Amino acid sequence: MFRILLLFSSAVFLFSCGSVTKIEVSEIESISFEYSSSQNLNFGKTITGRFIAHLYDGKDVDVTDSRKFSYTSSDIKRIDATEQYLIVKKPNHFHDRSISISMSYTDKEETFTKEQAISMNFNGDLLLLLGGEDGDHGIDQKDKGSKLIGRNGKNGENGTNGSNGTSSNTYEAYIWQEGDTAYILVKDLSFPNRYAYKCLNFSSITFDISGGDGGNGG
Repeated sequence: MFRILLLFSSAVFLFSCGSVTKIEVSEIESISFEYSSSQNLNFGKTITGRFIAHLYDGKDVDVTDSRKFSYTSSDIKRIDATEQYLIVKKPNHFHDRSISISMSYTDKEETFTKEQAISMNFNGDLLLLLGGEDGDHGIDQKDKGSKLIGRNGKNGENGTNGSNGTSSNTYEAYIWQEGDTAYILVKDLSFPNRYAYKCLNFSSITFDISGGDGGNGG
């Protein structure tokens, strides 16, 4: 009996989590990326957070993994299926202190959209992501036929090849310190690009100029 009650309690707990709640667009008052501002938030670092839908009835629902939710951003990139997001933005000015996210929740023919800007605090060590781009993955091909009793089906078609990763560009960096703040000005010698980073209360500054990984074959 104790085991049955324990399993039932676990089921109730899982069902009560906001992430399994079905919601309609008309119920949503707002959507936001929820995170702790006490994290070290700087370019090249990771930010931990979840996407939360705030409903008119006061409930908060985790929609991070909902099939109806999506986000677009050239500033952050989710790390697998975790709550970790890599800040990949390359700032062009020292006063550039935020990353942008566009969020949308679509149900049937209705869509709720929201924009959000997240401010950096520039604390902690700094990682400059200046490496090459990863190659695209190949495309899977469909099966040619189902396996029949007593014999194999037809051979499937080959997937396409993945593309090569690109090499890193050539950079020139200038680093100086004013008080507790370090400034790094990076010039891309391959293209007329300039990037401006800064960090507070740091112990290390790392440059990632590795080449990109090749894409997997289909």
